[in-house]
Amino acid sequence: MRFWGVFFFALVSLNLSFHILFEGRDLQEIFWFCNVMAVFLAYGFYYKKASVVNATLIMSIPAQFLWIADFFLEAFGYGLGRTSLLVSDSALYATVLISVTMHALIIPMSIWGSIKLGFSRFAYLWTLPIVGILLPATYLFTNPFENRNCVFFPCDLSYATDYQELISEGYMTTSYFLQMQLSWLLMFTASFLVLYVLFWKKRI
Repeated sequence: MRFWGVFFFALVSLNLSFHILFEGRDLQEIFWFCNVMAVFLAYGFYYKKASVVNATLIMSIPAQFLWIADFFLEAFGYGLGRTSLLVSDSALYATVLISVTMHALIIPMSIWGSIKLGFSRFAYLWTLPIVGILLPATYLFTNPFENRNCVFFPCDLSYATDYQELISEGYMTTSYFLQMQLSWLLMFTASFLVLYVLFWKKRI
């Protein structure tokens, strides 16, 4: 189990290093939800914390499923737009490979970890810092044009090509952010309830 903790910590470290050092990104990359979830999983596996591994699964299914699907759709030319910039703007194939690997492994490995460690009724509590701290911090301290964690406008839109729609539809406002924050909370709540039922034999 500790091997996977080290593995995910190394993977997220490589992902951040390649984006910041070789792709010209800034330190705001640390705010990305996927990086935070990889750290969650690394911590949960290394210290065998079921609630943290469970929380990674609870949050990643609703928040990351479309991103993961889009990686594969993009490879066949049918992308939704979420990952197109990663593929087109990356100077190194290694950057794409590391990022895709990290995204692709988070959900299946958190399922495996939840089966091995059990499913804790306290797992839901770990979702609250993401909604209450990570999302507001992303809104306050990151570049709106980058739209990290989709806190400024929907993930499938681009500031460069959809500017008029962003303005006319009321995106990039505090009101939109609060609605988005509430939607994440509701998604995580629903995900926890469904998984708590599905893992009824593994409850701890």
